[in-house]
Amino acid sequence: MKTRSIVIIGGGVLLAAVVLGVLGPLLLPTVFGGSAYGGMMGPGMMGGYGMMGGFGWLGMLTMLLFWIGVIALVVWALSNLFPARQAGAEPDALEILKRRYARGEISREEFMQARDTLQ
Repeated sequence: MKTRSIVIIGGGVLLAAVVLGVLGPLLLPTVFGGSAYGGMMGPGMMGGYGMMGGFGWLGMLTMLLFWIGVIALVVWALSNLFPARQAGAEPDALEILKRRYARGEISREEFMQARDTLQ
C-alpha cells in the first residue's frame, strides 16, 4: 500500500508540474514575469523576462515539483525491481526434521520417533 501511495503522489506531482509549466504562463502572465499590458519585448537582452525565462519563483517551484516526481518514480521502480525480502515458503515441520537428520543433529531413532509423531 505504501508503494501505491508513493506512485500516486509522484504521478500527481509530476502531472501538476507539467500542467503548471505549460499553462502557467498563459493563465498568469504577470506572475511568470510577463507584462500585464501584452507587451512582448521589454527592456534588456531577454525581453524583460530575466534569467528564468519569466517563470521566477513559480518556475523554480515547478521545477522542484517535477524533480520530486521523477525521483519518487525512480525510487518506486527500483524498490519493485529489487524487493527487500525474498519471497519463499517457510518449510514445514517434516522438512525441518529431515534437514536436522541430514546434518546429523539427531539420531535415526529420534528421527523415526519424531516422524511418526508428526504423521
